[in-house]
Amino acid sequence: MTARNQGNAGAETLLSVGNPLFDRKQYPELDDLPAAAREAKGIAGNYTKSYQLIGPQAMKVTIEKQLLSANVIHFAGHYVTNQSDPLLSKLVLAKQQGSESTDLTVGELVDMKLPRAKLVVLSACETSGQDYYNGEGLIGIARTFLRTGIPLVVASQWSVESESTAELMLKFHRYRKQPGASSLSALRRAQLELLEDANGPYSDPYYWAAFTTVGGYADF
Repeated sequence: MTARNQGNAGAETLLSVGNPLFDRKQYPELDDLPAAAREAKGIAGNYTKSYQLIGPQAMKVTIEKQLLSANVIHFAGHYVTNQSDPLLSKLVLAKQQGSESTDLTVGELVDMKLPRAKLVVLSACETSGQDYYNGEGLIGIARTFLRTGIPLVVASQWSVESESTAELMLKFHRYRKQPGASSLSALRRAQLELLEDANGPYSDPYYWAAFTTVGGYADF
């Protein structure tokens, strides 16, 4: 099934996860990401139906449930790699009382079936610990999503800055919902807009060039 057969772009359902309220005792080196929360809320206005899981709402059990019905999945938060066991690399989610498994690992994603999803956007932001971004980072988990059958993933190739990423993603989702636009062309347009704004704070490639598309389909 190609991306073009997975639903009309004008009637997509969005799952938007932003700034999960993670356990700060477990992750003292990770920053709060208010711009990611703003990003996750802001992109929802481009979709006729959306599930917004922000802060304490972004718990694993809730996200796993909504993953099954989403056409577009957008994650704005922290991703932590595990160098010794890549399958334990994870999307950091909101803490949940009484549960030992609060984050979503690569190992869990490998076995997931997400038949409705056609686009995943991994808008994960910079952490305080640079060792978390050694190795493949988000490109590695992007390939994991591709293995589930999702045709296209947008992910960063290196650590990114939260405020500029929010601006880029707000533009990206707005542009890809315009008639005739593809995800690839929308990302390019959003990046060029930041580049060409000479008086803007995010014209330097550092702020927008990390993001790329991974996968076989870009015509939706």
